Amino acid sequence: MTRESWQIGISIAWVMIFVLFAFSARRRGLERRLSQAFVVYAFLAMVWELAQIAFITERLSAYQTLALRLRWMEVLSLALMFLAVSWFFLQIEVTIQRAIGFGMGTFLLLICLVLFFNPTKLAVNLQSVLFSSCALGGWLIVLGDTIYKTISSYRRVHKPQHRNRMIYWGLAVIIIAFGNFISLTRSDFSGNVLHLIGTLLAGYVILIHEAVDLGRVLVRLVSYGAITVIGGIIYVLVLDFPLAQLGVDAFSTEQVVWVLKSLLLLTVVNPILIFIYNRLDQKILGRNYDRSEVVREYGLRVSNLADLHVLAREAIGFIDETFHIEFGHLFLVNMQAEAKTFYLEPVAVEGASRVGLAPVTFAFENPIARHVIETKRPFTQYDIDFLPRFRGLSAEEKAWFTQLQADLFLPICTKDEWIGLFVLGSKKSGSRYTKDDIDLLTTLANQTVAALQNARLVTDVQAASQALEAANKRLREVDELKSAFIGVITHEMRTPLANIVFAMQILEKYGTNNLTAEQLKQLVQVSKGVKAARNMIDNLILHASFLNNQVVLKTEQFDFFDLLSQVLEPMAKLAAEKELRLSLDVAEGDMQVMADRALLGVALYHLVDNAIKFTDPGGKIWIGAWSAAEAIWVDVRDTGRGIPPEKVGMIWQSFAQASADSLRRGMEGLGLGLSLVKFIVSAHGGQVGVESEPGVGSIFRFAIPRYGPAIPLESSLKDLFHNPFVDQALPPLE
Repeated sequence: MTRESWQIGISIAWVMIFVLFAFSARRRGLERRLSQAFVVYAFLAMVWELAQIAFITERLSAYQTLALRLRWMEVLSLALMFLAVSWFFLQIEVTIQRAIGFGMGTFLLLICLVLFFNPTKLAVNLQSVLFSSCALGGWLIVLGDTIYKTISSYRRVHKPQHRNRMIYWGLAVIIIAFGNFISLTRSDFSGNVLHLIGTLLAGYVILIHEAVDLGRVLVRLVSYGAITVIGGIIYVLVLDFPLAQLGVDAFSTEQVVWVLKSLLLLTVVNPILIFIYNRLDQKILGRNYDRSEVVREYGLRVSNLADLHVLAREAIGFIDETFHIEFGHLFLVNMQAEAKTFYLEPVAVEGASRVGLAPVTFAFENPIARHVIETKRPFTQYDIDFLPRFRGLSAEEKAWFTQLQADLFLPICTKDEWIGLFVLGSKKSGSRYTKDDIDLLTTLANQTVAALQNARLVTDVQAASQALEAANKRLREVDELKSAFIGVITHEMRTPLANIVFAMQILEKYGTNNLTAEQLKQLVQVSKGVKAARNMIDNLILHASFLNNQVVLKTEQFDFFDLLSQVLEPMAKLAAEKELRLSLDVAEGDMQVMADRALLGVALYHLVDNAIKFTDPGGKIWIGAWSAAEAIWVDVRDTGRGIPPEKVGMIWQSFAQASADSLRRGMEGLGLGLSLVKFIVSAHGGQVGVESEPGVGSIFRFAIPRYGPAIPLESSLKDLFHNPFVDQALPPLE
């Protein structure tokens, strides 16, 4: 081919590179500054090569000095542009100090331009020397700066994929520099071809995310060469030499010899070569595991683990045994639906370093979260640094991944949910994770799903149990404090109140003769208030005694009907004052009971008093009592306000009332009446129950064993509301 044909071919190649890269960069969504800088570089190279065509035609072939100077300016200008491309490729932050080489090269290029367009009065030879010196000096400075920045970046990174990327760039720099050198010293086109190859290599590593691992290619070539040599030696030792010693060639035809060699090759040589290949593949290329065996052993190790920390330790330990990694961590992923975020929290492993292990929150729209939810595929730190899909990460999120110093991230996902993340460091050998490695690790991550779900469930149950125990402990402490407070307050108030009661009794007996009607009325009100206060204090003391287990029943044999009549006699007056109809129905039969008469009287009083308080004037109250073979049952019905369904379960609690009105609460008491009823009935081995309907009324019942608390009731609480006497003698709740 002629020089003109070579130059035209190279120029066409540059045009194709420019067009191809311009379209590919936009389609792949590359980093904008890098892609634009490389497109400009390819465009300048294309323009320079097209300009060179003019100097190989017959018309301009005599201007070789001018062509050489143009070549010098081409080399220097492209070197400057390639240095700018290197800044963006190597992700170097440009500062004044780091731009010194670029500035010096630009200054020398400007001198060359001045000398080219405005020749000085210096001698031609001196001018040529000055021009060449400026161009050569500028090129060497820029080339040295580019090589220095590439080597510095290579030393700064430690992950295999990042280093492989730097190796490609370093090779591109060397090839382009060597091509430029040849272009300046020789008149052929080999330098142009090398420059073209170097640019293609640089474009390849910019465009292709998963560039071929040059280190593995070299190792594989060495291993194949070793296998070839070993195979040849085995062939000679196993086939040719034994057959020659046996004299096969002396008494056999050529076909027989080849048949024997083929049989020996299949039965002896081929198995030996396969064995050697597998061993070299394991030792040299790093594949020292059997996939099916690894999957089986991992499943056996983690499938039955229910402790989250043990699971993390065993899983990471097994991965380390298989792949020999520098470190590994397990993160739990909790989806917070209301906040639309994922919360990643590290699982602590005893003895493992926790440097950099801080929890992090990702929004649903975070690029990492979207990648995991959409693909459920692993990703690497290399992907985070260079793939366009992860470009939306914030600076804080990128810093979080960087400080982990990890190489590979393995999501652990169910069919619909992201539940965990394995964070793995680089291999100790310095080699990268291969596609086979990542596929196997993905399988192990999928096997971890069931174990991680079980461990999380156990952990949640344990945490809930601990929280419940802590809450119960706090409640017990508060309850004890409340009981102590009630005990202290009531005992401190009892003495002065007793003095007031005594003074009121003296006043009522001897001091009423000289009082006016209004004063007598006020005295009666004060007396009622003092009695009410005394009842409250007595209730508080009794309540505190039950809470502190200080109540001792004083049981005796008595007629329950007599006790009921005794309690209801003063209560009937209270009901009449409120215009309530109070009726008593007692079934015929033996009403003898072994119990604490005083405490049962308190329980009856509070049940009836509660009905009177919460029944409006004109209402009705029925009290029923009946005996069975084993128990005395009591029923109190009213047509009062009723109890809201959501408060039925809390009315037996201390200081609880169905009415939440704080103003009425003081009028209706402390809310201890029903609580004391339950305490007293339970102390007798009995049961309490309630039915209520808002706006209709309520039924309160209790039952106690007839023969003392030592023989508790065998009937269930449901029996209290299904008794023939109740259904016949007492009206329904309506």
